[in-house]
Amino acid sequence: MNGLALDLIGEVKEWIEELLKEEESEFVNGEILAYMEVLTIIHDYLREDERAAYGLDFDIDQYYFGRMAQRKKESNGVQ
Repeated sequence: MNGLALDLIGEVKEWIEELLKEEESEFVNGEILAYMEVLTIIHDYLREDERAAYGLDFDIDQYYFGRMAQRKKESNGVQ
């Protein structure tokens, strides 16, 4: 397991979480998508049996697009 990769993945996930707390805008959504792409590239590079060790054993698009949709509903007053 590569410590640098673990740190990078952790940082990117934190950045996405911080962006999800910001008011929705095209710019913020673009930043989230860019960070999602970084995670996807790393995810696809790893062998399937390595992904859990790096915290990437999930469908990145499904998870974060779901979080973005939930944020949109909450900002529109729908829970």
